[in-house]
Amino acid sequence: SNELCARVKMDANGLSRCMKVVSVCDSDVQDIGYELILVELMGIMNDRTDVMHQTQFLIQRRDFQSQDAFQDEYFFDEDYSLAASTGFAVWDCSWAILPIFSQLQCTHKRSERCLLSSSDNKYDKYTNSFKGDDNSGTVVRQPSQIEGLNNDVLEKLREIGERIFERNECVLELGAGTGLTALGIGALGGKVIASDVPSVVDGSLGRNIRMNANKREVESTDSHELVKIGCHGGFIQSVALDWRNPDWSSKVIQDFISQGSGFLLAVETIWLQELLDPFVRTVSDALYQMQIFKASDPCAFLIFSQRASNCSALFTTPDAALHRFDSLGNCNVNIVLTHRPPNALPWQIAKVTPKPIP
Repeated sequence: SNELCARVKMDANGLSRCMKVVSVCDSDVQDIGYELILVELMGIMNDRTDVMHQTQFLIQRRDFQSQDAFQDEYFFDEDYSLAASTGFAVWDCSWAILPIFSQLQCTHKRSERCLLSSSDNKYDKYTNSFKGDDNSGTVVRQPSQIEGLNNDVLEKLREIGERIFERNECVLELGAGTGLTALGIGALGGKVIASDVPSVVDGSLGRNIRMNANKREVESTDSHELVKIGCHGGFIQSVALDWRNPDWSSKVIQDFISQGSGFLLAVETIWLQELLDPFVRTVSDALYQMQIFKASDPCAFLIFSQRASNCSALFTTPDAALHRFDSLGNCNVNIVLTHRPPNALPWQIAKVTPKPIP
């Protein structure tokens, strides 16, 4: 567990105070060949106090180093593949962005508290803070920088955090895998629909959601139901979505597309050539359908590590994926930013928006 914590601290770029990770053992919930991880995030409750509150959730991921006898029960499933098997593991970008989202959630809740304390509160662009005239002395400063992140990357992450924690928009995550990112957002108060291929939803994502369901709030612990996560008012729901043959008719997906708000999020999904075209088409189709239903600001945020320097027969690169969006002709890649943390893989963030329908 010490090695795991050290790695998370490195990947989190100085934000480990917002997130703690411990490897634990619990034979009651832990499957053979898997590792159970306790993730603890810091957040602020949605009230008039300024008290930091810890929220915890468990993630079970496949332990590829385990010496225990292990049989992959999904090996012969039609949708199972090398790409699907990665949905049972946890990847770098999720570790890196969760503590940043934790700090952004704290910022939005402090701002909310300050704005509620007086109708005269105003944002001061010169001091980058909210100030009130109620003589309370409350000053809530927005994070102008986070250690290790350049301002452009922080600004794009802040946009995601604002849509989740301030505007309460629902997120449709593509390729959610173990659900680490989705559960982290939900634990901090966000609303997430987490999607992946059926075998991953059944064997990885769904299990982790059920394991963290707030059983005092819901009677059913079916991951396909809307499940309350943590103590900050967050919800999470899982749905099967195979990029090679996406089913847009499911009620969960239709409800998301037709609500008129929300956005797509994909973390660490771009690396295999075989999934590049299906992924790009899925994002493009979802954005088009959101346009049809007059979504206020349809977009997809893509966050991914630079795992390959050149395309090969097996692997692709982020640049190739973004070029594929351009070649479709119906999407704009608005911004591509690269963050290069020390002693870790560089990662990028891009925002993809649909072009206006003729």
